[in-house]
Amino acid sequence: MWTHRGAGLYPPAGSRVNRGNSSYSQPNVPGSQSTVERYLRRVRLRAGAFYAFRGGVALVGAGLLAFSILSLAVGPVASIPVAATAWALSALAAGLGAFWALRGARKLAGAGVTSLFAGTEGAAPLASASRSAVELGRDPRAQSLAPDLIAAHAARVTEALTLVPVRRVVPLSFVVHPAPLLGILGLALASLLLLALDRSAAGAFALTHPGMTDDVGTRVAAVVSRVDARLVFPGYLNLPSATLRDVTTIEAPRGTSIELTVTPRIAATGGVVTVGATAVQLSRSDDATLAARLVLREDGELTVYLDDAEGTRLKDPRRRAVRILADLAPVVVLVAPDADLIVELDEDVPVMWEAADDVGLESVDLVIEAPDGREIRRRVHRDEGGRETEARGGQFIVARAFGAQAGDRLRVWVEARDGDEVSGPNIGKSEVRTVTVASEATRRAAALADLNQVLGRGLDALADRLETAVPPEPDAALTSYARVRSSHHAFAASLEDLSVGLRAQAGQSAAASLYQEMARRSRRLITRGARAHRRRPAPLRRRQAIDTDAVQGLEADTLLLADSLSRAQLEDAAAITRELEALRREMVSLLSELRRADSPEARAALLAAVARAQQRMEELAARLAAMSEDVPSDFVNTDALPREEAEDALASLAEAVAAGDLDAAEAQLRELERRIDQIAAMLGGGMEGLMEERFGPRERAMAEALDALAGLEAEQGQLARNSAEVRRGAAERALEEGGGATHDEATRLGRRAQEVGEALDAVAEGARGVADGDALERARQRVRDVTDALETDDLGEARRMANEAALDVEDLSRDLEISALMFPGRDGQTAAAASRARAAAEDLSDLRHELDRAIPRVSEFVDEPGRRQMRDDVSAQNRAMSAAEALAEQFEDGPEGSPLSPDAARGLREARDAMERGRAGLGQGDPIEASRAQGEAARRLTELREELEQQQEQQSGGGGSGGNGGGESSAPDFREAVQIPGAEEFEGPMALRRRLLDAMRGGAPAGYEESVRRYYEELLR
Repeated sequence: MWTHRGAGLYPPAGSRVNRGNSSYSQPNVPGSQSTVERYLRRVRLRAGAFYAFRGGVALVGAGLLAFSILSLAVGPVASIPVAATAWALSALAAGLGAFWALRGARKLAGAGVTSLFAGTEGAAPLASASRSAVELGRDPRAQSLAPDLIAAHAARVTEALTLVPVRRVVPLSFVVHPAPLLGILGLALASLLLLALDRSAAGAFALTHPGMTDDVGTRVAAVVSRVDARLVFPGYLNLPSATLRDVTTIEAPRGTSIELTVTPRIAATGGVVTVGATAVQLSRSDDATLAARLVLREDGELTVYLDDAEGTRLKDPRRRAVRILADLAPVVVLVAPDADLIVELDEDVPVMWEAADDVGLESVDLVIEAPDGREIRRRVHRDEGGRETEARGGQFIVARAFGAQAGDRLRVWVEARDGDEVSGPNIGKSEVRTVTVASEATRRAAALADLNQVLGRGLDALADRLETAVPPEPDAALTSYARVRSSHHAFAASLEDLSVGLRAQAGQSAAASLYQEMARRSRRLITRGARAHRRRPAPLRRRQAIDTDAVQGLEADTLLLADSLSRAQLEDAAAITRELEALRREMVSLLSELRRADSPEARAALLAAVARAQQRMEELAARLAAMSEDVPSDFVNTDALPREEAEDALASLAEAVAAGDLDAAEAQLRELERRIDQIAAMLGGGMEGLMEERFGPRERAMAEALDALAGLEAEQGQLARNSAEVRRGAAERALEEGGGATHDEATRLGRRAQEVGEALDAVAEGARGVADGDALERARQRVRDVTDALETDDLGEARRMANEAALDVEDLSRDLEISALMFPGRDGQTAAAASRARAAAEDLSDLRHELDRAIPRVSEFVDEPGRRQMRDDVSAQNRAMSAAEALAEQFEDGPEGSPLSPDAARGLREARDAMERGRAGLGQGDPIEASRAQGEAARRLTELREELEQQQEQQSGGGGSGGNGGGESSAPDFREAVQIPGAEEFEGPMALRRRLLDAMRGGAPAGYEESVRRYYEELLR
């Protein structure tokens, strides 16, 4: 332990202190003196902070308590001297509180701070030691006499202070003092006075705003305690009155009566309430309150002025406002139709609606705008009391009932009105739906949209191919191919849908075949790509070759589709022009009728015709806008078409008819005729140019191919007749030598055939409702044909029928076996039928073998002239086969790589296969097989020629012109109807790509073809 002796700390008694070389010496620790001073500074700062807290709380508490008491005493009105006195007294109270709290803070100055050690447990001895260490360190005389002793003393004090933290010297309990506690109590009392006592709050405003005035010099004082309001709503709202307490904002509908009750803080004799520019006098009531009544007409600030006993007008500073709640218009929703419709003339169109209003619905009207512009209203709901806030309903409308014709448009909407009697009824309107009566124009528009969609998907697929490089890495190859495969598959599917839709339309089989072949080609390319991108992608070179083939195929298809779209758009615009011409003639007739009898009915009919013509003109404008992007300007300059002049003529015609100026109307009809003729001529020239450049070579190629097909048909027919003549001679000789043996064998085999027929009858009974009825009936009929042929000893025909019957029975047997596995049937009927069908198939197989053995080999009975004829026909058949293959390629490729007729190419190859079988029969000396195969080939060629000629006739009569054999073409006849292909609707930004595709049709300098193609592909990317 350290003991205290005089002014220092010394070792305990009895401890050995060695001086000089002894075991203990006093250390001389540099900086110990400054360490002691820093420690005392920390003590001084902590204690000073606690004193500041004491003083601040006491100052605020005493000052605010004095202020609240003086506010209560002063009241809502205070002069400047009174306010100054109150502020001075509040400041004095605050100062006294702070003085009381800061007593004793002087001892923190200098070394006096060591007195705080006296109250610290275990640190009391350090008080004088720390003081002496500080004072000796600052005394120069002492430093000169015994510096080592002073340093040692400071070191010992420093060592002792490290054991005493500052927080022990100045603990948190240091803040506990009566002054801050009373200050907190004062804050609580002051808050209670200012918040709970109305007079104190008003006095506080008066003391903080002494002598305050507004812009016009009126004294401002918190003279109003509260403002209450009773609201009496307009009668049409059917709402009970409402009471608002201590209002700051009043929100109510226009026309609401507001009864105000003002509670003053002073002895007021009267006053005024203002709302915007409206002022209402306040009258004094028996209970010392003031009242006023006003009708809500406008928004504004609500300000209260009171007059005191001396007649001074005082303005209350509290901000209050009045807001008008607008009576909202009813909300009307048209549930059905939920989109614009195209309907038939007599089709029922459902119109379903819902309406709601915040106050009440008075009526709901269904509004139909007829084609002539008249608005036809039907009251569909009415509430006499105007109390329903919601309503719904619906009914059917028929376009014909409103005077509509094919191609006309009706605009349909629903209007609802409420019962606002103050501002007038509010009207709510639903969205407007357009109901178009189906016509050839709407069907053509749908067809154009379908074709446009297919072209768009083709361009998307081509762009994906061009923008997606073929990566060498296997993983990246699978990812990139998945993208291009998806768009290519969508293109192929859209082509198939288009082809299916066209096959159902008259005269569109050729176009359907064309698009079907495009789809097949795309499917083949997709399949090739899929095989090359299976689990392990094919080599890079092979994948690049497949991608190149796909790009070239897509380019050819999109070019052809773009041409087809251009042609269809021109034909559509031409058809609308024809409709305009028909309407013009109708208007001429109606105008003549109006001249004869000027009646409202005749005038309305003429105006309705004008409205329909204007509608057709709008459709033509829309078509021309689309043509400006899709049809090259080389064929039709849409900007040069006099469409606007025709529209002006129609508008002037309507004005003249409405004004009764029939001469002017007749002049406008002549002008309209001239403009329609100009439009028709320009569209006709464009069609002629397009057909000549894009479709003329194609139709010339088709004519040449038909000529070649007719020649091939004649040559193959002659070959079939030659073989048939050889077959007949050989068959007659075989029958002569066979004689009665052939008849006996045919009779025996006929009985076998009857047994097979009975077995099939048993199959029909057990498989009823399960088997394919068509397949079963075909098999039974073929077996009957076998029996009939055997009755006439025609073994060859019997064998052919038996072969066809065997195929049908095999298919039937397999179907029944599969059905029996899934649905055995009652008591195993299906399984039994399958077993009988299998047995019948085996019996038919045996019958076929017996027929083969029974038939004499006709080839053995061919004489030498017949053999020579067959040998000579082999070379002729080879030439016909080569011609058929070349003609198939011609139909498949066509001009510029676009196929003339993929179906014709397939038919020719099927005929070529039959020719090959005939050639084989000729080479083997088998006149039966040669005759049968050659006859089949001739029949296929005849059917193909007739079908193609019929298609050509239908297309030439459809309004478009085609080149003839000599390459001539004629302008389309705009007086006839046209046929346009169809598919699904599509809209997309493809103008740039289409223009590039159009440019790609142009030729390139020799040797630069590939470079030019790559350039366009880069642009398409």
